[in-house]
Amino acid sequence: MDWFSILKNQVASTKGKQFQLDFSQPMVEEDDDCKRKFFAVIDKLKNLEIDGLVKKPGEFIGSKGFFFEKDSKRILEMFFAFNDIENVPNEVFCYVIDQFKDTEHRNFKVSRFDNRIIQTVKGERFPQGKDEILYSYLATFSKINARPLYFTVNIMSYPDTRPFSDKVEETIRRVISF
Repeated sequence: MDWFSILKNQVASTKGKQFQLDFSQPMVEEDDDCKRKFFAVIDKLKNLEIDGLVKKPGEFIGSKGFFFEKDSKRILEMFFAFNDIENVPNEVFCYVIDQFKDTEHRNFKVSRFDNRIIQTVKGERFPQGKDEILYSYLATFSKINARPLYFTVNIMSYPDTRPFSDKVEETIRRVISF
């Protein structure tokens, strides 16, 4: 919300009343720090424990993360790559969060913002072989020709683990709610 809208709303809500605006404190919304919001979700993912799954550290193409297994089958994997994150402006995180929110379930979006490619995936379904399905949740953003910054969460669903995998996906959807 820009400063003009804030003042306009303040004036409209106090019409007919006498008031005095206090400009000694900036008028800032509580939850406008998108980078903090984004990494709060990442921290929830990193600290996630799910009953019935064994959590193991893992690595994937230079990114660190976790595998979750049930009966020696990989059910869930998460990876995070956030190199040079301090150089990413807060506005980029706001854009990524908004795009993730706007991405329909079982779909994806790709866009450009601030000279970056932004891709969000929300539960997109990828067949992996006979009766196996991978559900993916992802947010990636990078400058053109640069290493991407991302989180990715993949849920594997096998015929014999399908009800359990569905519950895992419900948990992930709750955790990744900005």
